[in-house]
Amino acid sequence: MREIHDTPAAVLRLVGCLAWTLAVAPFQALLLSFGAIAWARRFARWYWRGIGAILGLRFVVRGAPAERRPVLYVANHSSYLDIVALGSVVEAAFIAKLEVKGWPGVWA
Repeated sequence: MREIHDTPAAVLRLVGCLAWTLAVAPFQALLLSFGAIAWARRFARWYWRGIGAILGLRFVVRGAPAERRPVLYVANHSSYLDIVALGSVVEAAFIAKLEVKGWPGVWA
């Protein structure tokens, strides 16, 4: 019987995601500190695409994101990859439930 999770590959992907995040976070912080919001949003999309690539995800987009603003996208959380998928396609800010603030590695 084949294992459901390939632990070494999962560890490598986790390390890759952490390394990618640590490498690009200073650039996002600089963009935000200089008030370059439009560039920061584009950069965030690039970041999420990188995370998707590290995780080995392929995205198929049907249709196009709404161009008129304001817009609200709602995910049904069919998996924890919703943010990666949405973040790689749309320029968006994500809102989390209050409990997320207490999770390790999450700063609010």
